[in-house]
Amino acid sequence: DRSLKQAEQFEQVAQTMVKLLNRLEDSNQRTYYIRYCAEILPKGM
Repeated sequence: DRSLKQAEQFEQVAQTMVKLLNRLEDSNQRTYYIRYCAEILPKGM
């Protein structure tokens, strides 16, 4: 588990999420997960 309270770790997790989301070919699915990640990332989940 990573503490997202630290900026460096937050940035690292965000970059990893972007790499994974870019692999999704279906734009609707990608949009769904981008929104989902945008909701949970600030919460540190």
